[in-house]
Amino acid sequence: MCKRLFDLDGLSAYIELLRSDMLEKSLRHGIDHHATLHASQELDYYILLYQRMAKKEV
Repeated sequence: MCKRLFDLDGLSAYIELLRSDMLEKSLRHGIDHHATLHASQELDYYILLYQRMAKKEV
């Protein structure tokens, strides 16, 4: 993982990239395709990581 992902701004940018990727996969393959589901799970992981990191900064 890139060092830039360890700050909130970098992680936020990566989440937006993953969100776009998931949307593209869902439009191409459908929402129940394994590629879309995998992209969704990866997005969920990084959103949770972002929330945990943001909570620590408060």
